[in-house]
Amino acid sequence: MSALFGYVHLDSAPGGEDRLARMGAALACPFDEPGGLWTDGLAGMGTRRLARRPGTSRPRTCARTGLVFAADARIDNRSDLRSQLKAAGVVPDEEDDAGLLFAAWRRWDVSALTRIAGVFAFAAWAPQTRRLVLGRSPIVAPPLHYHEAGDGLAFATMPRGLFAMPGVERQLDRHTLAMNLIRLSGEDHVTLFAGIRRLPMGCVLQKEAGRPAVIRRWWEVDLSRAPSPGRLADHAAALRDLLAHVVDEQMPQAEPAALMLSGGLDSAGIAALAVRARPRVLAFTHVPAPGAGIPPAGWQVDESALVKDLAATCAGLDSRILPFETGYPLDGADHMLRAQERHFSNIGNLDWMITALTAARESGAGVMLTGIQGNLTASRAGGAPFLAALAARDWPGLVREFSMRRALSAGVLVLPEPLRRRMRMLRGHLSTATARPWRDHHPVRPAFADAQALDAEGPVWLSTYMPPPQADERHRLLHLLRRQDVGLADHAFTHLTGVEWRHPLADRRVAEFCLQLPNRLFHHQGEPRSLMREALRGLVPDSIRTSRIRGLQAADVISRLKAHPGPLMADLERLDRCDLACEALDLGRMRRCAEGLLAGRDVPISILVGGLTMGRFLCWLEEEGVR
Repeated sequence: MSALFGYVHLDSAPGGEDRLARMGAALACPFDEPGGLWTDGLAGMGTRRLARRPGTSRPRTCARTGLVFAADARIDNRSDLRSQLKAAGVVPDEEDDAGLLFAAWRRWDVSALTRIAGVFAFAAWAPQTRRLVLGRSPIVAPPLHYHEAGDGLAFATMPRGLFAMPGVERQLDRHTLAMNLIRLSGEDHVTLFAGIRRLPMGCVLQKEAGRPAVIRRWWEVDLSRAPSPGRLADHAAALRDLLAHVVDEQMPQAEPAALMLSGGLDSAGIAALAVRARPRVLAFTHVPAPGAGIPPAGWQVDESALVKDLAATCAGLDSRILPFETGYPLDGADHMLRAQERHFSNIGNLDWMITALTAARESGAGVMLTGIQGNLTASRAGGAPFLAALAARDWPGLVREFSMRRALSAGVLVLPEPLRRRMRMLRGHLSTATARPWRDHHPVRPAFADAQALDAEGPVWLSTYMPPPQADERHRLLHLLRRQDVGLADHAFTHLTGVEWRHPLADRRVAEFCLQLPNRLFHHQGEPRSLMREALRGLVPDSIRTSRIRGLQAADVISRLKAHPGPLMADLERLDRCDLACEALDLGRMRRCAEGLLAGRDVPISILVGGLTMGRFLCWLEEEGVR
């Protein structure tokens, strides 16, 4: 795990190593080991690394062309990439992951990225052409931020590296803050800091003299092609083989293997494949405290019985049930927000994630596999089969998929919005049945929402959180894979625990394979997630493989808030003293929610939890001098 930082000033010669040294010093926590610095006056580049994670970190140069390259990279298809380089007559100067990426870049430039499976961010400076390129891997990538001013551009893994540059001020982007308060992220590149941009995943940025930086997407999936034909069993076998290969590649070679095991279909599948690749695999499972609450129909709170079923059938799976969390849910929030320089919205899961990663580290593991993003790739639901059959005039399929509920869902799409809201209310979707749900169910202060013209984002909110049923879900899933930037949280967790997340179901090859398959394979004969279920036949117990009950995350967050009234009210009092929180948050409504919760009444918990997590971030910003 490395930090990258650097600059180009194509119209002048800046201060050189002094500026690089300041950027590096700003990133010294947690990147506690210096890597190296390089500068030629017009440009400079530096690296640091996290000492407790293996790897090398320094800028590399090509003696023939003068190309300078720095990367934070994990290459999963190392063997395949070496073979491609050898066939092209390229001998890497160094065999570590960053060295292989550098060799591929020298040979194929941007097209090299399509040959690589893994997680990476890099910077490449060509002094002969005065061209800077920044790039990130798709789906999962280390963070990479930048600031452009005139003919200059500075970049760093985290924003604090950029704030070390002269003239880069720490200012809050209030419109993006308002968007985040209603759980929208805004455009791909925006951050909560004005003037600081994040390079989107699967993209490269190119900066040349006399021209503004240009961002283009290098990772594309052509969904216009006809989906691959074939039988469910054949594609399931191919998926199983691909997943086994990816899991084997992502398993650590020199340290114990660990994984996060929920008991659901995705993580259970990864676990079953992992024990085939290694003789012993540690598996960590969270169980909520007793009395965490009654889950909605179709959901369950405690999946430990399923984990026991899996452990009984998978020799080599060392299953460990973590003690349930009893502390105040926001106890670890300050550490997390400082690590990722933004709020952490999934606060109900934070404690047990940290507990699992810490337990893995204490057991000697430095890598933990997960089933994250499976719902967007191998375990996707297959869209709306009723609409797909109707659009294709598949009359037998239409009869098979028909139900009054599905017919009503399709009919709702043509109703005027007021009637659609009434239908949503009748069907129990109370959070979206109001005229402005993006305001009514989030902690944004009304005056702040007005000042930031937040109602203009209403259609985006509805399409995000209440998308209409689609015959072909692949376009929406590809959009989400491009937007859900999990690498920032991964980076922060590694910072805090020294353990690296890895997500086999978010592998680029798995995503491309699944997006090119017809939706019918994922909802075969009325069975949702049918491709993954068939792929795991014989690998996981049927109690997991055939179950349609989903695990409910953070089920105990309400009971834990109620159990700690003192810290809860102290948080609200702290927000009353924070000018940014008073400007942006509806503190009166949050306080009423807290009082109702402690009195045992049903309250809109999203208003309270969302406001508390963002409030912690705003307090930190104000302490750091951000206005």
